[in-house]
Amino acid sequence: HIEQDGTMWVTDVADHQVMKLDQDGNVLMTLGTKGQNGEWDEAAGSRLFDQPNDIALDGAGNFYVVQGHGPGEPRVLKFSPDGQFVTQWGSRGYGPGEFWVAHAIEIDGDDIVHVADRENMRIHRFDTDGNLLGIWDFDAMVCAMYLHDDDHMYITTGFDGQVAKLADDGKVIGAIGRPGRENGQFGEAHALTLDGEDNVYVSDVILRRIQKFQKQ
Repeated sequence: HIEQDGTMWVTDVADHQVMKLDQDGNVLMTLGTKGQNGEWDEAAGSRLFDQPNDIALDGAGNFYVVQGHGPGEPRVLKFSPDGQFVTQWGSRGYGPGEFWVAHAIEIDGDDIVHVADRENMRIHRFDTDGNLLGIWDFDAMVCAMYLHDDDHMYITTGFDGQVAKLADDGKVIGAIGRPGRENGQFGEAHALTLDGEDNVYVSDVILRRIQKFQKQ
């Protein structure tokens, strides 16, 4: 996640850390212990992540980390702007508010927290206290999300090889791509972002490349 002033927030899934860096790459804050995974339990003095995947900020500057890429326990952890733990929610499962892999997170202008539950093929919507507001279900894995504005969101669908555009009610209003190795096809459509001209960039972790889709 990159803020308007160039501040970068980075998650390291293998080393179980979250870092805040300035635009020159200098580390401003580090949470978690390098190479150690486990529970975040303030009462027990344990402050460990378990495969942090993605990060997002709300309107007050609080930041939220989603974790659990493989065997790691899937949760959402909330921190104050200065890195103090606030709360966490979620566990592994198939029910409402549960995740199989909490893979991506986006927060809209109304501070609604969207969490991509990849293997369960859905997006959860929470308030900033972790109360479940609703679920959007899909026919494909949701690997990544990009909130273009409060009316549209883009998602990638992993091995299904698509980039889809959603309306503000979660309905798919357009999609491109399919599995394959040619241009416009994907081994696994994983992460995505948009630039200032609304061009879309999608990373493919199987074919190890990035494809750019130009706005027409």
